[in-house]
Amino acid sequence: MYQIQRVLLGSRSDFSVVCQIAFFLGMEPEELTSSTLTPEQIQQEQDSHYMKDTAPVDWVQLDADTAPILEKVVQGVYDGTANENSRPERVSERLVYREMGLLGHQLENMPRCRAIFERYTETYPESWARKIIWAYQRLRAQGKPFYWSDIRKLSGVKKKNFQSIIPYLQQYTDAETANRIVALIE
Repeated sequence: MYQIQRVLLGSRSDFSVVCQIAFFLGMEPEELTSSTLTPEQIQQEQDSHYMKDTAPVDWVQLDADTAPILEKVVQGVYDGTANENSRPERVSERLVYREMGLLGHQLENMPRCRAIFERYTETYPESWARKIIWAYQRLRAQGKPFYWSDIRKLSGVKKKNFQSIIPYLQQYTDAETANRIVALIE
């Protein structure tokens, strides 16, 4: 229902959703591919969607204004300082669009913001390694004995993913800490 609403309001045009709507309406494939509209009707339709008060976007200015805010938001998500109870998370394009209130593909038109995003982009195993190190250090700071299950609960990383994490542990911490984490888990 949500996808249909977005297509009908014009904010989304996923091919598969449009095809599903056409199928539901009983449309033939030829109706979708061959237009019966005259050029005047097409122009009239395009003119009806014109918004008079919209100014062209100044991408350079928007990029300059958005970059410092994006840097702060992404840094908070990346290192877990977004709020006091948060853990480090993987920075994804979807997260950036949601947190910054950007619309589809706007990041592509803003080179400074894109560079900031790419600086924090990482694979899932890299993200998991950072989360495990963060959880290990947090539990160690409490001074109580802890086990792999405690790290797993705090970090949210599943044990089946641990083998893919090992190569990245030393990238984010010293060898001694990495060896202690590996010994604790195995």
